[in-house]
Amino acid sequence: MSLFKSRQLSTVVEWKESESENVIFHKFPDSELKLGSKLILRLGQNALFLYDGALAGVFPKEGSFDIESEIIPFISNIAGFKFGFDPGHRAEVVFVNTKELTSLWGTVQPIYLQDARFPGGIPIRANGIFVVKAEKYGTMMEKLAGAQNDFTVENVKTRILASLNTLVVKHTAAAGDFMYLQTHLAEISDAVKEDLNKELSDIGLMVCDFKISQVSYPKTVSDMIEKVASQGMIGGNMGVYQQTAMADAMSNAMEGGPTTAGTFASMAAGMSMANSMAQNMMNNMQTGNSTPNSSVNTSGNAPKFCPQCGKPVTPGAKFCQECGNKL
Repeated sequence: MSLFKSRQLSTVVEWKESESENVIFHKFPDSELKLGSKLILRLGQNALFLYDGALAGVFPKEGSFDIESEIIPFISNIAGFKFGFDPGHRAEVVFVNTKELTSLWGTVQPIYLQDARFPGGIPIRANGIFVVKAEKYGTMMEKLAGAQNDFTVENVKTRILASLNTLVVKHTAAAGDFMYLQTHLAEISDAVKEDLNKELSDIGLMVCDFKISQVSYPKTVSDMIEKVASQGMIGGNMGVYQQTAMADAMSNAMEGGPTTAGTFASMAAGMSMANSMAQNMMNNMQTGNSTPNSSVNTSGNAPKFCPQCGKPVTPGAKFCQECGNKL
């Protein structure tokens, strides 16, 4: 079998890629090139030429090219040998998608962050995006793609996710208190991207971008974080915080929520607190109103009439002669 089929009509060697498939490599389905064939490369595409299954060269220019007069001489020069028409040899074309390819990711299982307050660790989940592109074509063909007709991001995603679990744990743990991870997602993402790029470089991929969009906690931990945030919003005043919690419990009960022993205890504590607050208000009012009787003359001059019985008093007297009231 010859390298080129000389008796067949010329054909067009091209790849009309589908963006939704996230294909990295696509092998041209015709196993033998034909004389007079045209190679068409679009923007964001390179062409790999395989000679007897081995990578012979890469053609990196977009446009339309004659395989016999333009492509083969180019490949022959960089490969160090001359393509011939000897029987038993085969040349193949593999298209490379050189664009940046985006994929969603998420932790399959919870990952545990160590925290002194929780001996068993804190289980969290994370999700986001990663963006990769083909960099070392020969390495990828050898270690990943092999003889596949199409090689996609999904084919390598399992390997990426295996690395991500370890890296996310490493860098989220270094970020500090787990309750404030959301405020450090940008720097955590950058650190994970750097380490992930080093690992994927060994298989020919480059990480162009990596983002952690969200970190989620178990409901019990989320509730605790919300309570801490609520307390912070009311200035750390425990009395006010307790009053707010009591009001919430009473509201839930009135709306037909679950009336557990804890709910009744909260309501009882709240009512006791309300009584205490009312008593304090009464004491304050009494203290505020404990001023001298307005009928008592405070000007320093004795009154002419007793404010108690209304009888005339002797000028300069300190007591009423009729009723004994202090003037």
